[in-house]
Amino acid sequence: MVFTEVQQKIRQVREAKGWDTIRLAQQTCLSERQIRQLEGEPGDSFYSDQIRILAAKKALARMGWDRDQLSRLFSSKHDDTEASSHDH
Repeated sequence: MVFTEVQQKIRQVREAKGWDTIRLAQQTCLSERQIRQLEGEPGDSFYSDQIRILAAKKALARMGWDRDQLSRLFSSKHDDTEASSHDH
């Protein structure tokens, strides 16, 4: 799954709000490590891509994104995930 655009968007929105990773973690009930991984840091804090996607949506929603914005960002990412899962 290509997640780079989502990672960049989370960081961009967080920084535009003036939030650090600790504040976003507090707002989403995620760990700071998970937030850093949502922004592209390597790691394995999420059990699956589906959980990582849900966490990314939650983070963006807590920073003010509405359903339409989330749908536009994630619709193509979801299609990529579906296609790759059917290739196996």
